[in-house]
Amino acid sequence: MMSKLSVILWLLLFATTCIGQDNLSNNCDKDTLRYKRFDIEEYKRLVRKNPTAYRICKEGKLGELIELDDEYVNNSFAGFRESHTYRDSPYEYIYIYNTEGYITAYCAYFHKMPIGKGYQFDGHGNEIKCIDYDLLYKFNIDALKKKMLQQYGINLMDMKQVFSMRRYEEQKYIKRPIYIISARRKDNRNDIYLINGITGETLYIQKNVEISRDEDSPANKKSIEEMYHDFKKSSSMSTHQ
Repeated sequence: MMSKLSVILWLLLFATTCIGQDNLSNNCDKDTLRYKRFDIEEYKRLVRKNPTAYRICKEGKLGELIELDDEYVNNSFAGFRESHTYRDSPYEYIYIYNTEGYITAYCAYFHKMPIGKGYQFDGHGNEIKCIDYDLLYKFNIDALKKKMLQQYGINLMDMKQVFSMRRYEEQKYIKRPIYIISARRKDNRNDIYLINGITGETLYIQKNVEISRDEDSPANKKSIEEMYHDFKKSSSMSTHQ
């Protein structure tokens, strides 16, 4: 029979494994995730207790902040939304539930980018769809964090250092998966890094960029993808002259 201390240590280990902010373990595993429920009665009590609150929040384990809200689809009430975050962390975990409180979707985000595996469920514990958001990116988030810190002194876990970050499969100029990281400078300008999502190679760096209207785009509106393309084109012409 397990002692009280053993039980406490086991529970603490389980909690730490399931909600660590430096990885995607917040959802534990798919089999646990598919039966996750939204506590509707607790949500109603919190709303009654804070009728004028802009956000309904509660504290979770190990400093976790959980924001609760209604979920709407086409302006119609469709269920509930649960957002799990940690103070000063770029990770966010979103759970969507139907009107009866059964989970219908889950996705993890890093700097607002979907990462890991996202799931859709039918509200009865059955998986409908799974999307692997990391599939195209052989150079993964952990490798990218290490590279940016070691090569450029940019800590991607530091929200104050990162203005924005996105990734997608570029089709026009580069024709491969890429990361675009906009890092804050001390002079209120940004440095923008274009990274190959497969090899991790730094393709282009745009320095000292003025960001207009709080958007993730330079004031001159020329994208870093296009600038990289122009740079490669001019380099190729110089080589053949």
